[in-house]
Amino acid sequence: MTRRTIILLIGCAVLAGLVGYMVAGFKTKPQSPARQDVFSLTPHSAAPEDFAVFPCTPISEFDDPYAPCLLVIAGGKRLTFGAPIYQNWRGIGQIDAAFLMYGHPVSSGGVSGLRLETWRNGRKARLLIIAGDLQAEAIQALDDLNAGADALIAIESGDQTGFREAGLRVKPVPVSARGFKVFDTGDLTVMSYSTINEAGDQVIAYRINYGQASAMVYPCGAETDIGSVDYLILPTAEKPGLVSRQREQADKGQLADVQDLHRIGRTCPSVLEAADMGQAAQAKGVVLLRADLDQDAALPASHIWMSDLGSAGMILSEKVSER
Repeated sequence: MTRRTIILLIGCAVLAGLVGYMVAGFKTKPQSPARQDVFSLTPHSAAPEDFAVFPCTPISEFDDPYAPCLLVIAGGKRLTFGAPIYQNWRGIGQIDAAFLMYGHPVSSGGVSGLRLETWRNGRKARLLIIAGDLQAEAIQALDDLNAGADALIAIESGDQTGFREAGLRVKPVPVSARGFKVFDTGDLTVMSYSTINEAGDQVIAYRINYGQASAMVYPCGAETDIGSVDYLILPTAEKPGLVSRQREQADKGQLADVQDLHRIGRTCPSVLEAADMGQAAQAKGVVLLRADLDQDAALPASHIWMSDLGSAGMILSEKVSER
């Protein structure tokens, strides 16, 4: 056997080993939630007695602080907060009500997608939508227009679900709402707190009460005087990072993005400000929706428990019982 042949055989053996290693790696490496098959997603779930929070679906992200999509499961009910225009609703599961926090399309433009996905999955009654008084009429008008498209889908698919009964039921939140009850099953209640921002948009925060636990879903720009609550759930944005992004987008001529970043910087709290808000509310903990995107922001030294909400979600009722 020649030296050249030996080298060739060694090279083939090394190459085969590398291929085998790569194949084994692909087989054993856990799949990222963002790469899951969108046609075989399993909806988030929790025990009926739990008070749990998750991203809306296993592929939801919190990239835009003005467009969060949060799923709350409590008392056997499933509530969504936010309906981002880019949200993929596959894997959302059954929904009892959806709560909108802004009238801006980026945060509420996904209502039609939620409506269609839940109806095609077998929802036979109107889906309750909680929205600002300034937005409710437009949502109802859009729902009426969608009824025609629903009829075509029903004919094509042979679905016998009554599409006219499976639209939306819009419940408006008054502009001056403060502790206005919008959802009540006896053991689970949701209260709304409304304000008008400088752009004339209605911004709504929601307080969720279930059992011994309470949580405030707090959007950027909402009223800060919220009283005491066990948990705050809110997006954050770090100002230095926003400034650098503004410069990058300005250089690219993306003026709309520059304006959005400026608005985020004015209204969205930093991690440190979120901790201060938690202390002011006498909260036990703060759930951060964008902490993973703000790598340079260290969690402050505080007696308040703080954590970002990952794809696996968390059960708040367990944390209350631990204390």
